This record gives sequence, C-alpha cells and structure tokens, in this order.
Amino acid sequence: MSQPPRVFISYPRDGANGQALARELYQRLAAENIAAFLDEENILFGDRWIQMLSEGVKSCRVMLSVVSPAAHDRPWVEKEYIAASEQKALIIPVLADEGSLPIQIKDLQAAKLYGDCKESQWQRLLARIRQQLPDSTSTLRKVETAYLENLLRDNEERALRFAGKVYAPLAGQFRKEHKRVAVACMSPRLRHRKRTEYAEPLEVVSECVEHDDVIAAFAEHKRLVVLGEPGAGKTFSLWRIAADSAQKALEQSGQLLPVVIPLNRWDNPSLTLHDFVLEQLDGLASHFADLYHSKRLLPLFDALNEIPFDQREEKLPQVRAWLERYPTASVLLTCRLRDYRGPLDQELDRLTIEPLDPPRIHDFLHNYFAEDEAAHGMAESLFWQLAGGEAMRATWEDWKKRGHENH
Repeated sequence: MSQPPRVFISYPRDGANGQALARELYQRLAAENIAAFLDEENILFGDRWIQMLSEGVKSCRVMLSVVSPAAHDRPWVEKEYIAASEQKALIIPVLADEGSLPIQIKDLQAAKLYGDCKESQWQRLLARIRQQLPDSTSTLRKVETAYLENLLRDNEERALRFAGKVYAPLAGQFRKEHKRVAVACMSPRLRHRKRTEYAEPLEVVSECVEHDDVIAAFAEHKRLVVLGEPGAGKTFSLWRIAADSAQKALEQSGQLLPVVIPLNRWDNPSLTLHDFVLEQLDGLASHFADLYHSKRLLPLFDALNEIPFDQREEKLPQVRAWLERYPTASVLLTCRLRDYRGPLDQELDRLTIEPLDPPRIHDFLHNYFAEDEAAHGMAESLFWQLAGGEAMRATWEDWKKRGHENH
C-alpha cells in the first residue's frame, strides 16, 4: 500500500451490532475513496497482527471507536484508544445502538449510527473525517476547479448554440463578443415580493421592491423563485447567477459552489431528487456532505413547472422535502408565473420578471441589432411596426418636438 490508511476502525469483536457496524463503516468509507484500517480487511494471513494493529494506529489521523455493550470489557479496545491518544489522533465514538460510552471516551461527542438519525449523523461524521485528512483540501480543490470550469464551459456553449439558432448571420461575431443571446440584450424590470401563502390571489397589490439586475437582486434576497412567462429570461437569469458564482469560486477557494438542477430533465420516475442532484454535481457528488455542512452549496433549480405532468404527484413533494432537509442560505428556483400555485408553490420570496414596456422593447431591439447603422435602422423600423406603424411614429416625433418626451 502506497500510503497507510488515515482512518482506523476500532471495535469490539461481539459478533453483533458492533462488529457489523465496523464492517459497514469500512465499506462506506471505501465508497467515498477514503482508505480505512479494519483488522478483518488489512491483516492478511501470516501477518503479525499485533504489529499490524500498532502500525495502523500510529498512521491514523482519525480513530472511529465503535461502541456496543461489549466495548466496555474489551481490553484491546482500550489499548487502541490509548495508542491513538498518544498519536494525538482525533477519536470519535460511534454508537452502534443505544447505550453508554466506556469511561475513557465518556467526554467525547459521539455519532449515533442507528435508528432514524443514522443517515444524517453519517453525513456529519463523513464531513468531520474529511476535515482531518491531510490531502483532502488540495484534492477537493482540484475536483472543484474541474467542475466549475465545466459549468462555465457549458454556460458559454449554451449561449453559442442559442445564437446559432436564433440569428445565424451573427453567430461568428457573437463568438467574439459574447453579446448575441437575445435575452442578454434585455434590461428587464424585476419585482421582488416576500413569500405568501397558497390562498393568496395570483395578482396581489402588496408592497414590493423593484430591481434592474438579477444578480444584485439575488445577492440581496438570497432565497428566491424567479417567475415569468415563457421566454422572459428565467433560465438565462439562473445561468447568469450560476456563472457569476462559478467565476467567484474559481478565483477564490471556499466560495459558494453553484449546482444547476434542470428539473425538466428529471424524467426518470425511479430516480430520487437527491440522486438527480448528485448527478449534476458530477465529480463533486462524493463530497456533497462536506459541501453542505460547510455551507458551500448553492442549489439552482430550473423549470419547476416542466417536471413531467404524470410524475408531479410523486416528484413535487420531493422538491419541498429536499429544500427542508437541506436548507441553504441561498437557493433559487425558476417557474412559469401562471403555474406557480398550489403544489408548485415553495416557501420562497418571489422575483417576477415583468413584461418589457415600450422603452425597454426599443432598447432591446437596438441592443440586439447593434453592429452598424443599418442594423440600428432595421431595429427602429421593427420597433415602430410593433408600436403602431408610421402614423404612430410621426405622432411620437411631433410629441417630442413639443417637449413631452419624458411623458
């Protein structure tokens, strides 16, 4: 073995819960690519087992001391604890069932790996173990960097594909300037409103705050659902936040890591939402517990209303349950405005993308067709076709001459 295991599993040979949990811990750690020492696995036939145990303890940085009733009268359990203490290893008692701790570890906080709390306690235990491993920080940073670069690359490729389909003649120029996605040329008005209850009417007259930039609005309000009609820019807004966060995380370690979760692609009826989230994390999936407990996850759920209709009864409760089980300081969902009612409604503030008013439509057309004067002329012509024709344009020009432009 190139490097000795950094986790030592100490347990009583009780032929019952303690021994079974020791084996389970070994398997769980292996699945997380964490090498652990377990005498049943690491001591081979013909090895001097006392020497192997001694070397295993000396090389460990974490000792998991499995506790069952038998742990109170097993001298080897106590000797392994003493040896680990001399090495200044982190010793974590792990309870296999209800019961008290042996006297030598009675003052240590224990993980309870039994009953209903088993999985949540395991996630916390795993995160604690990772903090103690010598190369975990640098290794995780490499995985993070690869993940973030892929996310940014995916964001750019989506934009290029959009440009190619929507306005092919400008695709080459867009590749240079990165400005030719239609929704990127908009300057929407965003209306923020505190979350409300199901019974509230869809259109309400309550106090709201207007914003001009989705990233600034998200930074201020943090837990949001972005609402709008089809084509309003909901997905684009989500990807703007994802790209902004990914760039910050690339530039400085320890920042929030965005996870884009396209719910319209969650179409496998047997796949749980949590497993789908892990799929989106790709190489970071095995680090989910660490990232969550260190408060570094930024979940970005796209297209809530596009969950397959015949799967909603099963899947919509999973969305609510996931948000409750893994609460984060910042989270974002997108949903079609008219669908955001009843079972789709989440306990989040709302950021509504308002329809473009005439001045913003005018600005959008000139931003979209911006390469030369001829293009600006085409934009102006298109605007007045939408606004009522040449007669309306002449009326507007006369209105401006009279000094009423701001009205």
